[in-house]
Amino acid sequence: MSKKSGFLLVLIMLSLGLIFQNCGSEKSETFRLTQKVEVENSIGPEYNQSLDQFGFSDSGYRYSELVGMFERRASQQSSGGIIAWANIGEQATVYFSTENKYYEVFRKSGEWITLDGWGNTFVNEKTGKLSDAYYQIYTTRVVVINNGNQFDITSDFFGKGQAYALEKIPDSNYQLYIEATLVEYKDWKRSDNELKFSWYVDWGHPEIRPSLLLGEKIGIMQSEQWIDSRGGNSRQVQNICEGAGYACWRLGASGSSDGTQLVWTW
Repeated sequence: MSKKSGFLLVLIMLSLGLIFQNCGSEKSETFRLTQKVEVENSIGPEYNQSLDQFGFSDSGYRYSELVGMFERRASQQSSGGIIAWANIGEQATVYFSTENKYYEVFRKSGEWITLDGWGNTFVNEKTGKLSDAYYQIYTTRVVVINNGNQFDITSDFFGKGQAYALEKIPDSNYQLYIEATLVEYKDWKRSDNELKFSWYVDWGHPEIRPSLLLGEKIGIMQSEQWIDSRGGNSRQVQNICEGAGYACWRLGASGSSDGTQLVWTW
């Protein structure tokens, strides 16, 4: 590496570090929000369905470790955006460095990774102060699919957060079908704004997957489709790779691609 390129790399790392110092300072505000919302959908460790129940075998890989949920892992995307994980206990929030400070709240709930909801923090044009909009998920149906065999486990998740992925990654592909209601909370107060949606995801098994800029890595493919009661219908495919912080390669509905180009812990 030349002195010039080495100097540029140091400048990039210092800049990203400063950005995430600011992001980290917002962490307490976001968790304050999620504590204010009635956490009716918190799923406890009693939901410990084994892989055997669905006919799966354990690959030995863990979803939370693959994405770095509890390691304060951050990544710079080729599009210029930054994604980072922060956690308190078994709750982990992933931050996306966009203007509206978008974030998603996940939880390790026994044998499941669940998605509680998502939100954004923004400056209120009327007051000039920070405001929050948070969208809480209330599940109404969950089906696990293994090689065409369906396992309805709605009773375990009804009214709670969304089953997102199995923590113990199976050594074969599996699918999830979810139906749920999304409820909006504005500045920690429940509004009348609700949205019904369905989410179908095909999770791949661990194997060598291509990334955009990091070369070949062990990872899993995620192909998902979202349909909602307001006519929304979107698809996305991404590879979630070991050590990449989040998606090492992503293909959005518009056909644009993105992926991790730099990873660090903060």
